[in-house]
Amino acid sequence: TRSKGITVLVHTSIPRYLRAASLVDKWLNRVPDQDKNELVRVFVVPHRRGDERAGSYHPYLYVVTVNWRTGALWRTLFFWLANLAHEFTLYHELGHHIHRHGFGQDPEHEKQANDYAGRLFRAAHPVLIAVFDPLARMVRLAVRRMALSR
Repeated sequence: TRSKGITVLVHTSIPRYLRAASLVDKWLNRVPDQDKNELVRVFVVPHRRGDERAGSYHPYLYVVTVNWRTGALWRTLFFWLANLAHEFTLYHELGHHIHRHGFGQDPEHEKQANDYAGRLFRAAHPVLIAVFDPLARMVRLAVRRMALSR
């Protein structure tokens, strides 16, 4: 499929009923047009066991890859959560694109990409963030208190 000049290619082993192409297209439409300048393709490939990466950005080619979880568990119980993770991954890799990061994993680059992804994700899911953000803060606070009490 094409999303405003960006070709979205989904590996043939990813079942159509997972709607990867239409979801990526929907998520790309949430990204400001200027942030997609020069982006050529989004590849959606099956996640390989043992690969810790959720996605990647290929500088100079202006290509983003999202590793899509397709196992039975991910297709059923975690379908909604997996799609949220795929969406965040796409935004994260686009964060590398807009900041023109090169190869490698620089902690500062990862922070910039995460910040960008977080902004888009919060804008796309305000109710989800309103519900889970306070819970996450309480968990972080409890973990800090436990660490300090040792």
